Amino acid sequence: MSDRELLELAAKATGHCYSWSDKYECLETWRDGDKIKRFWQPHRDDGDALRLAVKLGISVFSPDCAEYHNDGDVYASVRLAIVRAAAEIGKRSNKPRTTRRSETDD
Repeated sequence: MSDRELLELAAKATGHCYSWSDKYECLETWRDGDKIKRFWQPHRDDGDALRLAVKLGISVFSPDCAEYHNDGDVYASVRLAIVRAAAEIGKRSNKPRTTRRSETDD
């Protein structure tokens, strides 16, 4: 599954309104209505990954998942495990995907 597919399913699980950014290879999300746009990349950002895990009640009990990441980066492996778990939750969710056209997609 591609990063895009994983992130879109994870966003679906959280109910985020998003659009894909080809330029930055991550999702753009909005907060406070449409006032604040930010990049959402839990596969790269520890803070986004932790917020995702907390929101969905995902427990991370072992950083011993470096085998899933070629360079042995334990932090990247844990982030990826969180995003994969969130994507599975998103697959099973009855929530519709909430997408929004980005100004950068023109």
